Amino acid sequence: MPSYKIGIIGSGNLGFHLALAFSASGHRLSVHSKSGRNFDGLIGKGIRLERELPKISDEMDIIFLSVNDRSIEEVAKDMSGLQSLIVHNSGSTGMDILANTLKKNYGVLYPLQSFQINQTIDYQSVPFLIEADTQANISTLEDLVQGLGSPCRVMDSANRRKMHLAAVVVNNFSNHLYTLAENYLKEQGLSFELLLPLIRETAIRLEKQGAEELQTGPAKRGDQHVIDMHLDMLSGDPELKKLYEMMSRIITSHHSGR
Repeated sequence: MPSYKIGIIGSGNLGFHLALAFSASGHRLSVHSKSGRNFDGLIGKGIRLERELPKISDEMDIIFLSVNDRSIEEVAKDMSGLQSLIVHNSGSTGMDILANTLKKNYGVLYPLQSFQINQTIDYQSVPFLIEADTQANISTLEDLVQGLGSPCRVMDSANRRKMHLAAVVVNNFSNHLYTLAENYLKEQGLSFELLLPLIRETAIRLEKQGAEELQTGPAKRGDQHVIDMHLDMLSGDPELKKLYEMMSRIITSHHSGR
């Protein structure tokens, strides 16, 4: 596997983990961040840490724009004229935002996973969706992903946006449901931890069966007696009651007659 000189702009959750992963894979890393966020966790890892953008731009093979979506275009403008491959990491932003600014040598590398600073990433289970302006640049991104031991798939911007939307539903939406359930149980003096085995088992089953087949519960069975009882129990929590009623209606409608 080739060794690349890689620059990462941004040291938030994703930039931090990409820096650690690519450095551990034998690449030479420089990380730029005006704020120096999370620099402490990168010290001693063989990674050059910079607060000035020009220092990270010189002679890099690849520069990752690990910044929020709103900043991608603005930061990319500072990269125009470079020969480096410029890559953003967004699931919801098209590659055209780089094409309009850079004209050549641009791409996308999007890890389909949620990153937090204090976690260990098992990259063998993290799929990467990639896209680039040329086949040569696609091959470069494939080399990087393969070096992490991660699955890799070439996917255009339109389909990557669809995957990102679905990821928001299964990750962000479901986590908020956990939040509502946790808060409800706290108010009742009960432990959310008792639900953790159920959450884990549901996720494990999805590896072998489709989500639709795994659906259970009173709404799927059409058990209105239990649904009404639950709604009555939620009379003091209008937000959760409204959500419970809506979700029950959707599930019942989806599975009726099937």
